[in-house]
Amino acid sequence: MTQENEIISVLDFERIMRCIVTAEKEYADQIVNLKQLKKRVLAAQKVQVDEIPPDIITMGSVIEIKTDDDNFTFKLELVYPEFENVRENKISVFSNLGSAIFLRKSNDVITYQAWGKEHRIKVLSIHYQPEAVGDFNI
Repeated sequence: MTQENEIISVLDFERIMRCIVTAEKEYADQIVNLKQLKKRVLAAQKVQVDEIPPDIITMGSVIEIKTDDDNFTFKLELVYPEFENVRENKISVFSNLGSAIFLRKSNDVITYQAWGKEHRIKVLSIHYQPEAVGDFNI
């Protein structure tokens, strides 16, 4: 699932790695995709926040996706684990869906595993990306 040439801001890199290190100590056995997420984050090209292209899903991004199986569309916000709130469509980067969309781009078709089966979604658009508007306080 790792994409070539993924880009991450140094700010997201530092924040995500802190969360991963903490989670590894406390919940490593419970977060199945933590190793995959860590591998992707470590392999991604690190750039300054103002160098992030606006079509990349970063932390705090609000995106619209479409499910492949029933063409259902919905918006969600990618958040750090402590801010996850499914009722408000705030999805943790540690979740299967969250880690699958992190660092991906508009129009990407993404396959990920959840609830014992494979799911496919398409990123229709990025409605808000913090880096694109200079908001680095997420």
